[in-house]
Amino acid sequence: MQVVPVVQSILCVEQQKLCGIELLCRLQEREGLLSPYGRVKPKEWAIIDLLMINQVLPVAQQLLSHAPKLFLNVSAASLDDDQDFDRWQSALALLIQRLDAPVVLEISEQIDTALLKRRWPELMQLNGVELAIDDFGDENSSFCRLLEYQWHYCKFDARMITKIPHIVALRMCEHNNTDVIVERVETTAISRQCQDLGISNQQGFLFSYPLPVEHWIEETVNIGS
Repeated sequence: MQVVPVVQSILCVEQQKLCGIELLCRLQEREGLLSPYGRVKPKEWAIIDLLMINQVLPVAQQLLSHAPKLFLNVSAASLDDDQDFDRWQSALALLIQRLDAPVVLEISEQIDTALLKRRWPELMQLNGVELAIDDFGDENSSFCRLLEYQWHYCKFDARMITKIPHIVALRMCEHNNTDVIVERVETTAISRQCQDLGISNQQGFLFSYPLPVEHWIEETVNIGS
């Protein structure tokens, strides 16, 4: 299994500047770089989480010289087993030390309620970490989860943003001072629709495709020069 970290930009469209980057996993296959979803066993995600952090460590400072925050996914496998959690936590601490900036941990909708409840106190004690509820409305990323915990960010599917539950959740985020990010922004129409709802932080193919880390750094440097 060859893990390749890729980066996708998160843009503040109102100010036309980067507000963050998300580190995503791809697998190097003969067909190219592919998403690991459906291609790896659940327990293998703990290995992937660790490999992702370790591979990005050498270029961590370069990444954060171009973007203010790094968004990073954590899997249920890394949270479930105590040894896997300790290894992941140690690697994360080293990454935060290298970055000298907060890391935003995205809590996947696949992390069940009991597991999140068990690990939440430890996640809250991690230095230099902010927490994001990922993919609101999917699986375990529910109203209950949004209300029960204190979140720095909530991520929504831009294509679903006008649905009544999502509108209600947006108002809850506003009330709780939870920053909102919309993902899967693929057209100008969807981007404008989100802006009309007051959502400036956007992520998707309209702005950037996920690129291998070194390529993203090179492209960002070229754009800025």
